[in-house]
Amino acid sequence: DCVFRDSLPENVLGPNTLEVAHGKLGFTRVAVLYGDDDDYTRGDYDVFKTTLAVHGLQTVAVQTFQRGQKDFSAALSKVKESAPDAIILSAFVDEAAPILVQARHLGIPTSVRFIGGSGLITPGLIEKAGAAAEGLLAGAAWHVDSPA
Repeated sequence: DCVFRDSLPENVLGPNTLEVAHGKLGFTRVAVLYGDDDDYTRGDYDVFKTTLAVHGLQTVAVQTFQRGQKDFSAALSKVKESAPDAIILSAFVDEAAPILVQARHLGIPTSVRFIGGSGLITPGLIEKAGAAAEGLLAGAAWHVDSPA
């Protein structure tokens, strides 16, 4: 008889996350990495792509990956060559953790922030990526009056 939703939809969460991050960090050149074989990550990419355009941010690289992929060095090398100020990441933990680790090993500095949606909100990502997750920004639903 009831339907409950405990998470904001990505078309609300993504734009707000990007807007706040952009306002705080002032980046202008953005690369995008997303899974092109999953409805969530493709949809998340579409939302971020539209939001980047609305804010006049320059998309300097777009790279894709597939679920279960382990080696992201080719895509990350192209991202690094594009010299982004920030990287939009639409992924789940199994791909996001190695992307973060490999990005830092390839020399993408922690000053280049990874920004993503609710697919990145899990303690498992921090555990698997370790120090490579430093500076990761992920949008999350919360209420200002919540004590949690």
